[in-house]
Amino acid sequence: MIRREVGNRVGHFDPGYFFYYEDTDLLTKIREAGYELRIVPEVTTVHRHATSSHNVNRGQRSVWINQGFCRYVWKHYAPSSARLTIGVAIMITSVELIFQWFGTVLTFGLARSLRQRASAGPAVVAILVKALARRPAEMIREK
Repeated sequence: MIRREVGNRVGHFDPGYFFYYEDTDLLTKIREAGYELRIVPEVTTVHRHATSSHNVNRGQRSVWINQGFCRYVWKHYAPSSARLTIGVAIMITSVELIFQWFGTVLTFGLARSLRQRASAGPAVVAILVKALARRPAEMIREK
């Protein structure tokens, strides 16, 4: 929960995020505005993982996660740090993709979530490479 005055000052969720990273973006904006983030142990919340996207295949979720990641990085990191971070993500994703393809072959394509992520791998790498090559205008760091 955030106070109304905080929301009015820093804004609310950025509609540019389709899924994933919108909460991280909001908390970063609040922290950068000088507010203190606190954990209240007496309050309990339940997060039901993938409730909104449980019928969506894991490959599509991976695409959305990486789109949110790139938007967040360009929005909150200095350009040189953003490029470095996205470059590292490309390397990690490429290695992960190789393992996913091998895993799909070794399981004869029977591991559905692995197959879905492997099939989306090239799209994920393309998102990251595009984000590395040029910063979209709507993600320009505002500082």
